[in-house]
Amino acid sequence: AALQRALNALLPADIVVCRAETAAPDFDARRSARAKTYRYTLLRRAYPSAIDARFSLHVSHPLDREAMAEAAQCLVGTHDFSAFRAGTCAAATPIRTVTRAAWRVDGDRWQFEIDGNAFLQHMVRIIVGTLLEIGRGKRRAPRFGGGLGPRGRPRAGKSGASPAGGP
Repeated sequence: AALQRALNALLPADIVVCRAETAAPDFDARRSARAKTYRYTLLRRAYPSAIDARFSLHVSHPLDREAMAEAAQCLVGTHDFSAFRAGTCAAATPIRTVTRAAWRVDGDRWQFEIDGNAFLQHMVRIIVGTLLEIGRGKRRAPRFGGGLGPRGRPRAGKSGASPAGGP
């Protein structure tokens, strides 16, 4: 409890420690995780946000949310996600398990949330780019599942841009 209070006193207001406990000496926050959640935010309106530009991708054109939601369900399960990895990805295997992939809408913010055991380099960005193509009608949802696998990368969509312009 003392460590929790001390950390909260030092951290900025937008970061809060809810609980602190002793971990095994070999614990690694990235490699020891049993599950991970990735959230990708779209700002869906006619004009971008100066404040949220680093944290959301501005998309002003119409999107078919139902088609995007249907396509996201194709990702759930254990699959070869080679089609959704960067060319520089050094992961030993492209096999990943996705337990949930869904869109959540709150006003003009659409959030794609995906839970899984691990993600490949740029996997979620490429998935979001593909879902955006489906939402624009440039790709059909039933064919989306065919993009999974080692030969699927040419069929997957462009990577969704990094909101912050980073990696």
